[in-house]
Amino acid sequence: MITRYLLTLQQRHRIDYGTLIEQAVKVLNEPSVTAAVESQYRYVLVDEYQDTTTAQVRLLQAMSGVGRNLT
Repeated sequence: MITRYLLTLQQRHRIDYGTLIEQAVKVLNEPSVTAAVESQYRYVLVDEYQDTTTAQVRLLQAMSGVGRNLT
């Protein structure tokens, strides 16, 4: 079922929210992108952090760097 769903999305040139987050994390984890993002932003502020999903946490960590200024 999931395979058919993902195949249909791909055939229609569409992306769902989960895949969007996953792809963003992959891009942000590329060394050149990581360095550019970390040098551009000193702080990442998140409203309603208690409502974030595991995927969103990975995205925020990729944006801010683990152990950096994520509030």
